Amino acid sequence: MRIAVVAILALVLTACGRQTPDPDRYTVLRTYGWESTVPDPQAEWNPTSYQVLARAAGGFVLLDEGGGQQQYFSSLEHRSMNHPVWLNGNQFAFGPPRNVLRSESGTVVPHPDGLQIVRLANNRPISTKVLAAAGYRPRRWKDQIVAQVEDRLQVVDSSGAASDFTNGFSAVPQADGPGICYLETPVFDDDLWTARPRLSSMIIRWKPGKITVVPRGVDATWTVDGGVVVTVLAAEPPAKGPWWSVGTELLYFAEAKAKPVSVGRDLHAADAHPTSNTLAAVSADGRLMLVDLAGRPTRLFADQGERPRWSPDGARLLVEEPLLAPAAVGGTKDARAEAAAAQGRFLRVYVLSTTTDKR
Repeated sequence: MRIAVVAILALVLTACGRQTPDPDRYTVLRTYGWESTVPDPQAEWNPTSYQVLARAAGGFVLLDEGGGQQQYFSSLEHRSMNHPVWLNGNQFAFGPPRNVLRSESGTVVPHPDGLQIVRLANNRPISTKVLAAAGYRPRRWKDQIVAQVEDRLQVVDSSGAASDFTNGFSAVPQADGPGICYLETPVFDDDLWTARPRLSSMIIRWKPGKITVVPRGVDATWTVDGGVVVTVLAAEPPAKGPWWSVGTELLYFAEAKAKPVSVGRDLHAADAHPTSNTLAAVSADGRLMLVDLAGRPTRLFADQGERPRWSPDGARLLVEEPLLAPAAVGGTKDARAEAAAAQGRFLRVYVLSTTTDKR
């Protein structure tokens, strides 16, 4: 199913002021989904359709609504695909499972799997090529890719030419704009470079020469109006257990000069709606929440749901669910969280409406 893009309507909405539905106005029309074959599927929407790309054992899977709409593909080397990102409706990139490897002598080198591009035709891969020798956690940034290479962020163009951007980690670029967020330290990976405290700051670089520093910021999502919502930790993440268990706060920066506004506490994994000022986020106890950036009450949307992702038109919401509810796993709270993380996942899609339309 293709997503209709109506340019005239988009212009009218922008000119008349953006209408953001109240979180309580989202209605579920139906749901559907698929079981994943790996504990961390890292599922992402195709930017031009309702197709979903996800990691699978030894490769990847393309998922569409309906029975039997699952197409699994593996590489000849059964190489794992990590942090996939769509570049357009027919191409996606992926990187290695880790940023670097350390040899027995202690030398640190980039992971050899490199940054790779898969091209599709008729929903099947027709080519796979290595775009760059290194590139961890790739993200699309306009017509280029930004990726991690040791302690630096590099920008890679379509020919594979790479240029250093800055020192930093875990980039979150504004996909079609000039902005980019990144961490000063690798909060969730081993720090082999900075000799700084594990929890430092997130940098919001709105454009060249315009920067906001967010102490203890660890994650970010860009809003439709060009703002940023940053997840801020209350303390350094624990050595074991969920990183958000120390307490979190969502801070909304409407622009570089705006004061941050707190829009939620004990929430994480926020994803901004592509056409309205609504966030999907996850509570500390794993519930799926809808957050309004204008300050209207937060809504409990579902009793469970992790890693939310809005479809490109905002009409569907994709989440991951554990195949076994955490309450069914014995032991301590941390033990239950670790057991749930080791399971496979169910990828659930909510088909939504904010009016009387049907999709």
